[in-house]
Amino acid sequence: MGLNQQYNGDVRCPCPIHGGDHPEGFSYHEASKAWKCWTHGCHNELGSSLISLIMGIKSLTYRNACRWALEILRGQNVSFDLESAEIKRFLRKRPQEVVKNEPLNAAALDRYDHRVDYLIGRGLSPETVIARRCFVEEDRAWIPLFSDEGKLVGYTGRDLTDESRAKWKHLPKGVKTDQILFNLYEAIPYLAVNATIILVEGPLDCLHLWDLGIKNCVAILGTSISREQRNLLIKHGVRTVITLMDPDEAGIKAAGSLGRSLSLYFTVVDYTSRLSKDPGDCSLTDLSFLAEHTCQLK
Repeated sequence: MGLNQQYNGDVRCPCPIHGGDHPEGFSYHEASKAWKCWTHGCHNELGSSLISLIMGIKSLTYRNACRWALEILRGQNVSFDLESAEIKRFLRKRPQEVVKNEPLNAAALDRYDHRVDYLIGRGLSPETVIARRCFVEEDRAWIPLFSDEGKLVGYTGRDLTDESRAKWKHLPKGVKTDQILFNLYEAIPYLAVNATIILVEGPLDCLHLWDLGIKNCVAILGTSISREQRNLLIKHGVRTVITLMDPDEAGIKAAGSLGRSLSLYFTVVDYTSRLSKDPGDCSLTDLSFLAEHTCQLK
């Protein structure tokens, strides 16, 4: 599956399912045959078994992932009852209680200078950077993360040195980014106009679109969407989802996966293939095809 195993068979690498860039964001333990996505919680959606890993990487159903594995193991005298396995998997699936992110003290942001030259140099307006209460600390430009209720629940920080192994870092440790849709709180009034949301990968893409006047936009903080993030869209009345991933190999794959997972709940339109550069680098002219999907408050 393209994973480089260590001498003991374990794996540590960026998550191959959501296309992460954290060098240790994904782990696979050979002895238990279990895996975990530490940065986006992909295992919460798929399960942590080897078959679920195949499902995620190969974009296969459970049945087809089992067949793929059996094909790989052909000739090794492996006995496997697919029907029994599917029944057991169904019986094991139980609703799990979601542990929500704890609100943080937003007053702690008051001690920072919110004019961040790095973000302004990336094309964001000073007004937006200051309004979002961004700041610099420990060689990172930090962007606060808020819940859909407007409560501060964490931070995401972009490395400023280009020397860190992790381009982005989330705080506090253990913050569940799979429960956060960046910019959702600000976008909620616009969703009431046309029930349409535009999904991008990262916060800089989202804030750039916001500056362009495209207000009904959120960032999924990666390239996959969790059950909790999907439920936030349902909660706020979204009917149409526009996917606008980065137009590289990982982004195009992600757009296809998003379409398959969201099409049961929403009308999904993918415009990733119409991009020649990342959304955060596009002009309003480059994104003219979004005109019918954007909205303004009355």
